[in-house]
Amino acid sequence: MSKKMLKRTGVAVLSMAMLLSMGALAATSASATSASAVDMTAETVTIANTYGGTYDVYKVLDATVAAGGLTYTYDFATGFSSAACGYTVAQIAAVDASNASDMKALADALVRDSADATPVNGATPIDAGGTISLTPGYYLITCAGGTQMTVAPTLISVRSDTTTGTVTPKTSSLTLDKYITGVAQGTAAQVVGTTDGEAKPNSAQAAVGNVVSYAIEAKTPKYAPTVTTLTGSYQIVDTPSAGLTYVANSIVVYCDINGNGTFEDATEKIYYHDGTDAHYVTFGDPAANIVTVSGTTVTFDNDFILANQDKAVKVTLDTTVNANAVTVENTNQAVLNYNNDYYEGSDTDSLTDIVKVYAAKLEITKTFSDNPASGSYPIAGFTLYKDSIDAANVVATASTTASDNTLTFNELAAGIYILVETTVPDGYVKADNVTFTLAANKTGTEYNGTYVLLSATGAAMDATNKIVTSTVSNVKGATLPGTGGIGTIIFTVGGASIVLLAGVMFVLYMRKRKAEEE
Repeated sequence: MSKKMLKRTGVAVLSMAMLLSMGALAATSASATSASAVDMTAETVTIANTYGGTYDVYKVLDATVAAGGLTYTYDFATGFSSAACGYTVAQIAAVDASNASDMKALADALVRDSADATPVNGATPIDAGGTISLTPGYYLITCAGGTQMTVAPTLISVRSDTTTGTVTPKTSSLTLDKYITGVAQGTAAQVVGTTDGEAKPNSAQAAVGNVVSYAIEAKTPKYAPTVTTLTGSYQIVDTPSAGLTYVANSIVVYCDINGNGTFEDATEKIYYHDGTDAHYVTFGDPAANIVTVSGTTVTFDNDFILANQDKAVKVTLDTTVNANAVTVENTNQAVLNYNNDYYEGSDTDSLTDIVKVYAAKLEITKTFSDNPASGSYPIAGFTLYKDSIDAANVVATASTTASDNTLTFNELAAGIYILVETTVPDGYVKADNVTFTLAANKTGTEYNGTYVLLSATGAAMDATNKIVTSTVSNVKGATLPGTGGIGTIIFTVGGASIVLLAGVMFVLYMRKRKAEEE
């Protein structure tokens, strides 16, 4: 066999090992002989930056060769021994890299034995994407940390007649992305809020009564072929803040079972509730529910996760902005819990993503021209409209009291508001209408929870607390007819009556005088 063909054979074996070995980052032929001479020339090995992290490299077997020799001779390197790991040199060299169970058993044994060994890279682990120069021998590569899921330990063979090149970690990575899909009217008459306009918005501004809809997208883990059970759960937990109320039974769960990158197939909608009953797509034999939904927690069946590794999942749900919404950010947090050991299907970790909803508050201070003391404030009533003064556009109504001359309209979305005094205190002139135009500020592309007052009459903006403040005054004096005071009608009628009476008396007087003269 030619040297060229032998190298090709080595590359083919390496590729097969990378694809089929549960425990290998990369592996080469374990053959101890070659048709051409081998030597002790060091090779540069690169650890691919596929999943990040840092790595330690341990030399398990030393290789030696006579000058011009065709065969390596192996022996345990310092820190490893047959007694400790349970394998002989020949057994290590003979393990079939394509046999996941055998590779797992060997890697487990070597990892246990490595406790007494010193990494060839010294005290500083190698960063993903980094390189190391290795002389011929067998090496164990372990993850020192920094990866989302535990990386499988790896045994590689370095030879002068076979290029190892780049080795790729065997593990998987997960994703979690929560975003806002829209803000709707809901049941309250309010200005409808809006999202920040990004493709997958992380922020929105809204009003009490608005319905905010969310989507949570994640990815299922990929485990080693030998993993047949999981010790924990793949679970998505959504937690709205006190200012957001989960809309009961609004959760819908999807899984891209077909792997086509969409959730359109009917079988991929694996849970929904029609308001009366929950509906599931069943899985397995005997049939079992793919997911269990409790409140806003979605727990996936472990067998389903193992059967659908490295697949996209999606959860959608709705919340309503409630009266508890405060003038700071109202968060909605999603947490993904999962088994993070690629090699074992055990241990647990989590990912978190948060989106935010903001709103402004309107505070009105009612003043009076004669400055009455607290406890004797005249009572005034107001109606807040959106866009225009129309019965269909009423946002809220509120009144002052004898001891409190302030009004608060909680949690408004950006928009145009008109404040109208609808109950005028006796003896005062009706206050002028006040129009507010609120706009929400952004930092970069996301709403930051502050608002700006674009236009208003007698108003100011407290940006820190997202509060619009305004002073509305009533002037002491005659009120217009029909607003609660007696107005000027009585005086007009009275004056007209006096004039009429005087005219009648004058006519009677002139007739009497004329009669006397005759």
